[in-house]
Amino acid sequence: MEKREQIVAFIDLGTNSARLLVVRIHDNYTFQILTLQKEQVRLGEGEFAHHTLHKEAIERALIVLGRFVETAQLMGASIIQAVATAATREASNQSEFLHMFHELTGEELHVISGKEEARLIFLGVTSGINLGSKRVLSIDIGGGSTEISLGNERDQQILDSIKIGAIRLTNHFLPNWKKAIPSGKYKQIKSYIRDEAIRSIQHFENLSFDICLGSSGTIETINNIASIRRDKPNLYSNTFSINELNEIEQLLCKMTLEERKNLPGMSPQRADIIISGMAILSVIMQELSISSIIASERGLRDGLLFDYLHKLVYPPEIAEMSVRARSIMRLSNQFKVDVTHAEQIARLALNIFDEFLKLKIINLNENQREMLHWAAMVHDIGIFININNHHQHGYYIVKNTDILGFDQHELSLIAALVYFHKKGTPNRKLLITADIPDEMIESLGTLSLILQLAESLDRSHCSRVDELTIEAPDSSTLQFNIKSRKGFEVEAASIMKHKNSIKKIFNRNLLIKQID
Repeated sequence: MEKREQIVAFIDLGTNSARLLVVRIHDNYTFQILTLQKEQVRLGEGEFAHHTLHKEAIERALIVLGRFVETAQLMGASIIQAVATAATREASNQSEFLHMFHELTGEELHVISGKEEARLIFLGVTSGINLGSKRVLSIDIGGGSTEISLGNERDQQILDSIKIGAIRLTNHFLPNWKKAIPSGKYKQIKSYIRDEAIRSIQHFENLSFDICLGSSGTIETINNIASIRRDKPNLYSNTFSINELNEIEQLLCKMTLEERKNLPGMSPQRADIIISGMAILSVIMQELSISSIIASERGLRDGLLFDYLHKLVYPPEIAEMSVRARSIMRLSNQFKVDVTHAEQIARLALNIFDEFLKLKIINLNENQREMLHWAAMVHDIGIFININNHHQHGYYIVKNTDILGFDQHELSLIAALVYFHKKGTPNRKLLITADIPDEMIESLGTLSLILQLAESLDRSHCSRVDELTIEAPDSSTLQFNIKSRKGFEVEAASIMKHKNSIKKIFNRNLLIKQID
């Protein structure tokens, strides 16, 4: 493929802030930053008690996001990647919000899981340093969640996301609090954090690391305050110690909200949530015996950039192996999937997809083709629980397991395909419940039929179909030409069971022909 220069924009919609990064990517894969923007939107303000995005918060976010997209377009961005995190992830009115974003901008806003957020943050914060053989612990304190990761230059060993964040805790413990923070109140907040983070802390407490990197507005603010307070202030320092954090805790808790706003190094817009964010950091550093932390200005949006660059530099099959294929492989291993059968189903499903596309009887895109592939690889995953109703078990596993490299809608699409791989036509009510966007629902009938056809073509689990082509001898017929070194009577009988579905979806009759 010919390399060419392109302009790409990345948008990170968090619980507290929205961030924009627009870059020019040169044909040698170096890049030039065209603009970096950050706006406070407080999308998660008042949300977490009832898991509903408030109208005012949505309006604030859409104004900023609309401006970001317009800026990117004016700069010539050919691709805009936008992701949303905790506040949108947990909102019961998520679909409504995503629809409003699409209506306003024409772009898609992808909701990512907590572990996918942790992965991208790790990519972002480590992108600016030469790790070598060092192991890094990464901490990011957001408005709605806190992500902790451990990894090295090649891989992330542990990714975790905790449902505690600066806005979430402030809403819970300090709503409209303008006075100093009593010591008992602060201890109560930290006790709550320990309880919520206990499992995550247990994952990391006995593991070694060489450096600790911290990202987010909370950590940047604490670093600024610590730098100014030193005997010899060094505003270029990006490291502070646990002792300095302890002193800042005592200082900030004695201050009123107005006093905190005027403290050197404090962003006035962050003064109301800094107590909660600081408490989270304090608990994590104490529990994991972290003596010092390096504050990084990088984060999720930088991770989006480097994830994108990785896919440009390497062929798709290699790039995918680093995230999506590796995630699917781990899931398959965990639930003892018959990989030989799964790979045969994936091969046949993509074969059928491509043949249908060649005949112009489907109008589906590359992303849907890819999701079909991943669904085929895990279509029988539910057998690990029970072969009876394994399609339902498989649906539950995919929907409730953190599979890295996919956004929520992609995982919902994969889960729905797993559910309908045995038989049946997608039920609109189930698909809406499964969080499948309206524009994807119509394609589910075709994609699920393709997966069912592929499953029938390996009904015996013996990989009997060597080659498959599909012809349309006339406008009313679809003919499957099958080449097999072995008998495929079982497969032929099984595939004919789909003749009514093919008639319903394509208005064609089904024929099977064996070829030499």
